[in-house]
Amino acid sequence: MSEFLERKVRTYFKVVDMNNDGEVSLEEVTGLYERHYDHAKADAADREKMKESYTKLWRMYMKSAESDESGVLTPSILFESVKLQKDDPEFKKAFLAVCQHSISPMDVNGDGFLQEDEYTKAIAAMGFQDPNIVRRVFEAADTNKDGKLSWEEYGNAAFENLTSEDENSPFTLMWGPLV
Repeated sequence: MSEFLERKVRTYFKVVDMNNDGEVSLEEVTGLYERHYDHAKADAADREKMKESYTKLWRMYMKSAESDESGVLTPSILFESVKLQKDDPEFKKAFLAVCQHSISPMDVNGDGFLQEDEYTKAIAAMGFQDPNIVRRVFEAADTNKDGKLSWEEYGNAAFENLTSEDENSPFTLMWGPLV
């Protein structure tokens, strides 16, 4: 596994580590979905589905690290987990479920897709605000070039960002400059 992939995982970790202490608890992971709702409205059912999908993914990260839910995720544990599970269809399915449930609160106009302005606001809420990079990622993720992202397009871009070792991938900077 390359240093490049490790840097991408550390960058993704920064998005999830809400209090920047270098560790992520289950509470932080489930709290991450609340961050999505700061700028959009969603009903209780959507919130619960999203919380369940984040919790399932958390459990997969921790199980691969041979830890229980009382442990904390660190950049090295996340890296090892991604390394071990990146080709596992169940891991991809769980990751894409998080992405699917993430679309709803970001979809401010309620059409079931992310427009570029909705995507930009959501990414900014996660702490990344370079409009040029955000636009390039959006355009690359929009594989059918209809000017909007389906949850599949968004999820596939995010999964490639997390797992691909292709340094030329347009999704390399999806969560910001690599750390």
